Amino acid sequence: MTHWLAELLLVSREDGALSPRGSAWLENHLSGCARCRAVRDRGVAMREALTPLRRAGPPPIDFDSVERAVRGKLRGAAPAGGSLPRPLMFAAAAAAVVLAIVIGTRDDHAPRPARTIPGPVATAEEERALTAGLVTLVQGSVFAHRPLDRGERRVVPRMQVREGTRIVTATRAAVVVQTSPLTGFRLEERTRAEIARLRDRDLRLTLLHGSVGSSVAPLRDEDRFEVAVGSLVVAVRGTRFSVSLEAGDDVAVEVLEGVVEVSRYEERTILRAPARAVFKPGAPLADAVRGAPEASPGALGAPSLNLRDRWSEALASLRVPGDRGTGGEVRVDGTPMGITPLLVLREPGPATVETIKAGEITRFEMDVSGFDVEPTTPIVAELPAPVAPAVGRLESAKIRRVVQSHRADVQRCYERRLKREWNLRDRVEMRFTVGADGHVTDARAQRGGANAGIVECLEAAVRSWTFDRPDGGPVTVVYPLSFAPAGASE
Repeated sequence: MTHWLAELLLVSREDGALSPRGSAWLENHLSGCARCRAVRDRGVAMREALTPLRRAGPPPIDFDSVERAVRGKLRGAAPAGGSLPRPLMFAAAAAAVVLAIVIGTRDDHAPRPARTIPGPVATAEEERALTAGLVTLVQGSVFAHRPLDRGERRVVPRMQVREGTRIVTATRAAVVVQTSPLTGFRLEERTRAEIARLRDRDLRLTLLHGSVGSSVAPLRDEDRFEVAVGSLVVAVRGTRFSVSLEAGDDVAVEVLEGVVEVSRYEERTILRAPARAVFKPGAPLADAVRGAPEASPGALGAPSLNLRDRWSEALASLRVPGDRGTGGEVRVDGTPMGITPLLVLREPGPATVETIKAGEITRFEMDVSGFDVEPTTPIVAELPAPVAPAVGRLESAKIRRVVQSHRADVQRCYERRLKREWNLRDRVEMRFTVGADGHVTDARAQRGGANAGIVECLEAAVRSWTFDRPDGGPVTVVYPLSFAPAGASE
């Protein structure tokens, strides 16, 4: 277990926000870690040094002496004729005012009721309590600078981010922050953003560089969820969308579900899903270049953003290590989460973790019920064995390797159709012939393939594949392919 987690838990304990499970783990860690005990002792010493300090109150005022002095001045200033010269009249009036104030503020006088002074009252926005966002997923290296912090700190799951926090993601990094039930945002790699406003169901995120994707549950009339880029403001009521700052300061807005409003000063335009618009700086919003979104409708959903309707107090975190330069894809319970190295916040309990790298799938069945639990014993995911009739001979492993290397072609065929049918499922058995030179000479769907669009795309894709030269002549292969939306159960 790393030192940064212990230091984070020490801060949580000082704030009174540490759960019994976390407290037990922290005490166990401190018993064997001298470095973290030193950090704890420094904090205790600082707190004890500050305890005796009290803010000094105002010095006591002898109201009786002040009153006698003012009355004496008034008696000494009055002439025999009973009238004061004009210059002294103003001085006497001022002294009388001071005397009235002194008498009115004496300790032995009963307190007077406070007067109601007309003036501005707090608005509903000002009365909203400040809240915090919860970090639920961290991919790679992510850093945050919070108000009053001296420098940046590494972002970890379960960390809270507040109004004024600036978040920076490195190359191949990403972070997910949940701000309210089923609502949050994901910052992709090489992104800088600042939480300009974060209150009760009221968020404004300022995008400084990079890209942010969001999933927003339906909001109440007084709720707001906005992403600001320069002078542009993208506001939603409940949707899935992404905002990216591109070359030349162009702003690309993709709406995968629902409706968003894009505004700049007095200009406004509406985007309805599925839609993509690129807004150029200074150009009218009506001149935006529009088209179809590049992301699939399954992207930026609540599961893939690791958002929940509610989180229990007993939380666990899953760590999936990996090479930062060539990290593989990670799926948790069938839902794509990102690439390694990855830290995911989740509810305690069993989980199925799959890592995909260079076409090879490794599956882990595990129980996630602590901090930074890592997969240990892998189970190689069983892929359906291709059937190769005995005309020629081509090893099944070589067939599987080529099919997996063209996984992007298969996925592209599915996603093209998924844009029209968001809940599309299909299963196709592709039958194709590998010629003596390794090129595919024929490809067609043998069984399944209820969706003609997918079948035609797959047949064209498979005909472009090249395999190793088979032994003994051409080989006919039957290979099953299944399709379902990300996170959907079979």
